[in-house]
Amino acid sequence: MQLPSTTLTPTSSAASSQYVPLVTQEERNAENLLTELLNIHENSIETLQAANQATDCSLQDMRQALARIETTLGNSQHAGVTEQVLSYFIGQIDELNESLKQKNQAIEAADQEKTGLKESLEAKEKECTALRQELETNKQICEEEHQVALKLARKFEAIQQLKDPAWQIREKAISTLSGLSDLPADMEQYIAPLLKDPAWQVRKAAFYVVGWRFSVVQLEQEVTPLLQDQEWSIRQAVMNLLGDRLFILQVEQKITPLLKDPAWQVRQTAVDILGKRLSAARLEQYITPLLKDPAWQVRKISIGILGQSLPQVRLEQEIIPLLKDEALNVQKAVMHVLRQRLSPARLEQEILLLSKNPVGIFREISANLFGELHSLSPQTKEVLIALAQKDPVKSVQNAATCALNKHSL
Repeated sequence: MQLPSTTLTPTSSAASSQYVPLVTQEERNAENLLTELLNIHENSIETLQAANQATDCSLQDMRQALARIETTLGNSQHAGVTEQVLSYFIGQIDELNESLKQKNQAIEAADQEKTGLKESLEAKEKECTALRQELETNKQICEEEHQVALKLARKFEAIQQLKDPAWQIREKAISTLSGLSDLPADMEQYIAPLLKDPAWQVRKAAFYVVGWRFSVVQLEQEVTPLLQDQEWSIRQAVMNLLGDRLFILQVEQKITPLLKDPAWQVRQTAVDILGKRLSAARLEQYITPLLKDPAWQVRKISIGILGQSLPQVRLEQEIIPLLKDEALNVQKAVMHVLRQRLSPARLEQEILLLSKNPVGIFREISANLFGELHSLSPQTKEVLIALAQKDPVKSVQNAATCALNKHSL
């Protein structure tokens, strides 16, 4: 007996698998192969599952057919034929059951193999992650080593440039080397010798780099000679360093000769340093001659230092006469000292004496100083009005008028 055949039509679905690109080509090929195997097995499993579903449908159809046959032939006289037909269908069912059992076993084996492939892929992904981490670590190490190598190359280049014939390049090399190395040995070996460079710009740059690093003994040996340097700005910078680092006796010994330096900036700095370190008695001895210094900047700072410590008699002898100084800044410095040392009445009296001077510039100075006072007596106001109205010198009239205006506010 021929039975209708049942065609099994498997349905397939593509399974997608996400993975992270590997580091090497071999690992990337291995991952692609694993992914392809997974896709094949997933398709096989789906095919087997579809076959099982088709087999179940066939069994169901056969059971329904048997039920109809049994219903149709149950009361028939052809009972023997019915038994044959039933035996045939039972045999077919047993064969289908056996086939189904084998297919189920195949599905289980495919699932196990798929699980193994997934585990292998996961292990490969973990290995790739470890390789990426190792790669990042190696990359960081390489970057650090590159920076070290680059720094060493720049340091070597800067050391070579310290001997360049052009002073501009030597000066720049000092700055570069000081930024690349903070080792005392490098400073002493490469930069300290440039304190004797023929170019003052190079000597100055070298001093600013190594001067503050020296001990007191090294200052004596390496830096002190620069107090006689031809460039005044170097002498000034060296004084500032020595004034902070040396003992008082050393400061007095090293700095006082520079009160006669040809550069007023150096003399001004020397006065300032000595004013901070020496006693009042020693200051009077050294600084008093500088009240007549040709540079008003030196006279001004000398007034500020001596004005606080001179005895009253010496103040009247040395400071008050400087009310006649030609420099307005010096006059203001004297006024500042006298406000602190003299009574308002005495200060006003000194200015009145100056207003009677036959030299016009001194009368003009007195008018300016009147304007600096906090208040004026009636007698002083009359003198100031007379200067504003009757003085033969126009600049004196203007100064007196300006002072009157200040006091009228």
